[in-house]
Amino acid sequence: MNILKEVILNQLIKIPAVKIKAKKHHQTGISHHPEFLIDKYNNLTKYASVKGKHVLELGPGKTIEVMLKAKADGASSVAIVDIEKYLTTQQTLDNGINYKIYDGRKIPFPDESFDLIWSSDVYEHIRFPQITVEETYRLLRPGGMVIHLIDLRDHFSFGNNPDLIFNCLKYPKWLWEMMTWNRSNYINRLRASEWIKIHESAGFKIINNYTEISDYIRDNYKTKSKLKYLLKYSEYDIISTGMHLVAKK
Repeated sequence: MNILKEVILNQLIKIPAVKIKAKKHHQTGISHHPEFLIDKYNNLTKYASVKGKHVLELGPGKTIEVMLKAKADGASSVAIVDIEKYLTTQQTLDNGINYKIYDGRKIPFPDESFDLIWSSDVYEHIRFPQITVEETYRLLRPGGMVIHLIDLRDHFSFGNNPDLIFNCLKYPKWLWEMMTWNRSNYINRLRASEWIKIHESAGFKIINNYTEISDYIRDNYKTKSKLKYLLKYSEYDIISTGMHLVAKK
């Protein structure tokens, strides 16, 4: 990453006209890949049935199909919350979906409103992880579950180069936020073990923490000089590129 360029872009995005223009070109969600949609829905529902449950999805972006599928499969109610308005009233209200926009902190629903809360490729983007996890605990009824599919890779630069899978971890926190805080694809860089710790500290019991791993990183992080910055992490965190985190209240 060109540090100066990213810092400038991060500041420019705060200008309303620039933000509006960027939002028009921001492709978020998976609705344009039907096969991914089916895969994501199956990955979510293999941990818990939606039938008869009140379900909340965090950060669907432009994708409404996941919740439509949940509704068709017997969910008692479906709701979604996001930090930007990507969907229209016709897409949500007309389909019986309760749609709210929030500030990334307090989620605007009453205590114990849901049986199931889930997200897909969202948690890596949230700016206030501890607050968000505590909010999901507050919103769940006793015995309720959260299911989160979390992408732990660098979203800016990994592409097809395996050496850049975790490139974001090279930078100190203050510099990373100067480069990315205002960007829609900001990532918080939390590792798998940190997500587990945050959920446990909020009161959750971890049911599943399946992780996807990089064989390339596992085989090379100790010997390749360009990967030595990873050595401050445990091997579990170094090789984990994604996780399915399932926890119960």
